[in-house]
Amino acid sequence: MDQKVPLVSSSDKLKRNAVAGTSSSIYPENTEPMQEKYKWWRYIPLLKATLRGDWKTAENFFQRDKSALTGPIKETGDTALHIAVLVGKENIHFVEKLVEQMPVEALTSTNFSGQTPLHVAAAIGNTKAAAILAGKHPPLLYIFAAGAVKALPIHYAAMLARRDTLLYLLEVTRDDRVAVNETSCAEFIDCLIAANFFDIALKWVEKYPRLAIAELPAPALLAMALKSSEFKSGSQLNFWQRKIYPCKF
Repeated sequence: MDQKVPLVSSSDKLKRNAVAGTSSSIYPENTEPMQEKYKWWRYIPLLKATLRGDWKTAENFFQRDKSALTGPIKETGDTALHIAVLVGKENIHFVEKLVEQMPVEALTSTNFSGQTPLHVAAAIGNTKAAAILAGKHPPLLYIFAAGAVKALPIHYAAMLARRDTLLYLLEVTRDDRVAVNETSCAEFIDCLIAANFFDIALKWVEKYPRLAIAELPAPALLAMALKSSEFKSGSQLNFWQRKIYPCKF
């Protein structure tokens, strides 16, 4: 008898790769030759200062080594800005200082997972950092991650269920610039459905109805049907639940 192959949505694949990429910023694989690791040792004081939000120490380091302001400081390819964003909202003053000091083009720098700092902000739900970055350089909203996950920041926020950050990003992202790429747009809707953001998904499907039946990566209607258990009307209710929640079909 043939075995059934479980349906794996594109959002699941995107999520696995996104989480792997973001996590590598903290837990890198020890695959580099030892001599290659030596070059990162000089950045340890800056890395520690970034992690604890010590701007004075970091600023002194930048004065001695200007390349450290924009270049990678870790074997994962992360810049000080990537790390500062990853720390979270308690480090937002450090992010503000960095963005003030950095040339605008440096904000688009990617780590070795292909993520800009805005992708990292979207992935961890750092809405304040996302606002600082998008406010300083709006084109960041439309940069696809260059690594295993070919996704925009809105994809990251959706696939990792960062609702507040996603709502902010959608306010400042032109949806017509997302919809121009049908595959990307369909994957975004798939991510929304996987995260149970059905209200947002419905708005996109209503605006771009062709995506409801597009096969890229799977029809939105099919994806929602597979999530029917998330709706009360799709669940098996007992006598009292039916009294409290009548199904009108």
